[in-house]
Formats: sequence, structure tokens, C-alpha cells
Amino acid sequence: MYRYMPYVFCVVLISCLCLNAEAETLSYNISWQSIPAGTATLKFVENGDRVQVILNARSLSVMDAIYPVRTHVESEILASSGLPKRYFKRSKEGWREEKTGEVVFDRERLVADVYKNGRPKRTLAIPPDVHDPISCLYFYRKLPNLSEGPVHLALTDGKRVSTGVATVLGRETIETPAGRFQTILVEPKMEGLTGVFQKSPNARILVWLTDDKRRLPVRLKSEVIVGAFIAQVTAIE
Repeated sequence: MYRYMPYVFCVVLISCLCLNAEAETLSYNISWQSIPAGTATLKFVENGDRVQVILNARSLSVMDAIYPVRTHVESEILASSGLPKRYFKRSKEGWREEKTGEVVFDRERLVADVYKNGRPKRTLAIPPDVHDPISCLYFYRKLPNLSEGPVHLALTDGKRVSTGVATVLGRETIETPAGRFQTILVEPKMEGLTGVFQKSPNARILVWLTDDKRRLPVRLKSEVIVGAFIAQVTAIE
């Protein structure tokens, strides 16, 4: 089961982007089948037209002896367009060496320059409106009406360009360690991604966003073949 922990940290990541300046930091506890497994924190920084999102996630010490996970992800987004300028991730999973990946978007040339461990890896042709796995949900939460139907967006993590789809499943009232919330239940799908964003076959991601202007992600669930990981918000600062 522990090899799926990097996947649930990606769930926290892609969902945390439904945050705005009113909530500077969100903290989460992550559990597998009700067993504590990890924690995650998110920082959201606005600087003019630039929006920077920084996530740090890790397995708990009790899990480290079995399968340690450390994940750091950053995305730099233009607030005016919601499109990314730079996407970066650093991760260490299990006892493998730490790896880094970076994607720098050039909208004028319609390419993304991809780096692995600090070295040029490839140049990828991109459409003008392509997103990374973070900016696509930042863009999605800005939409005026989330219930109008599935939203399709082009996205890439530096490997290839694929299509992401987000669909509203309904509305629910839920309880979390941070309190009770009226929420919108959303299912995002991002097929074709790799690394920390790769998921097991037939896995689902479910995200509960607060049903207000903030659209904060207060619960996240990943259904995988070995059970379910759940991340719940413990503090909003």
C-alpha cells in the first residue's frame, strides 16, 4: 500500500490550488484506511500578477521505516490569465535518490523547456493555453459557475500534452477537524501524467470544495486498488 502514498500527496497538491489570498496556509492530515500516514502544508503567495503556490508533504515517522516520502512542489502562475510560467517538483520516494523536475513555459515559442535534475531533458511543443497539473485547477476554481458541465483543459507535466477533465458530482455537508463545511464535490481526471502525479489503474480522485467564493479544498479522497487515502483539512490560517 505504501507505494501509493506519493499519489495521495499529488491529490493534496492538485486540489490545494482552489485557494485564494484570504487563506494563506492550509494544513492537512493524510490517512490510509483510517491509519495516520502523512501530513501536508500549502503556502499561497501573491506578488503583483504572479501567484506562487508551494506545497510540502511528507510521510509520518512511523511510515518512514516502511516507505518514506518527501515531496516539494512549486508552481508560478500569471494571475491575469491563470496560465503557468514555471512548474517545479522535488521528490524522494522510498530509498531512491532525490529527483527534481522543472518545466518552463514559453508562450511566444509555443514550447515548454523541460529539465531533469537540473539538466535539459527535452523541448516539448505545447498549445497556447496549456496548463500544468496545478494551474489547471487554479484556473478551474476561478470559473463563475462550476455546475455548467465537465471542463476540459490541455495540460502537461513535461512528458506529454494530455487532457484534464473536472466534473461536479453534487453538493454535500461534511465534517472535518477544522469544522463543518457546505461543499461542492468535484472529480478531476488527469490522464497521462507520470511521476508523483501517476495513479493506479481505475483510481479516482474526489475533492470537496467549500461552496463559497473561496472554494477551499477541505477533504480529498483517492480510491486506489489497496483501499482509500483521505486528506482532511486540520487548520486554515
